Amino acid sequence: MKLFGAHSRISQVRTIIAMGVVVAAYFLEDAILTTPYHQTRAWLGISSSPPNTLLCTAYSILVSFRLLSWLIVAGSVAFIDPPGITPVLRHHQRQVIYLLKGLAIGFSVMVATVLMIVAVGDAQLRLSPGSASIHAAYGIA
Repeated sequence: MKLFGAHSRISQVRTIIAMGVVVAAYFLEDAILTTPYHQTRAWLGISSSPPNTLLCTAYSILVSFRLLSWLIVAGSVAFIDPPGITPVLRHHQRQVIYLLKGLAIGFSVMVATVLMIVAVGDAQLRLSPGSASIHAAYGIA
């Protein structure tokens, strides 16, 4: 009696390759995104920030690039191992609730982290030049 058939082996190989893509993306993300990030900042005319500061506009570009890179990774995983990701993509009301809870918890943790860093005096919050609508657009992006 065979424990693993040919189909099972192919599924295992696909899963291992998909996991390899995620691990490689994690470790190579900074090296891959550094050049396009700096080129985009230069193209948009966003000057480099002083040491130990990060302007809102520069940060929004960085976050946008990271989001795009992880969407590409997720698409690659879905292409490589469709049976492994299909259950995640099924639509259920419970999943939407979990997504909203996860977003709220993630946002709360990020806000608490920034506030704690400011509270201990290791950072200062300052607005970068621009209107409130521009900052809101960057935040939404």
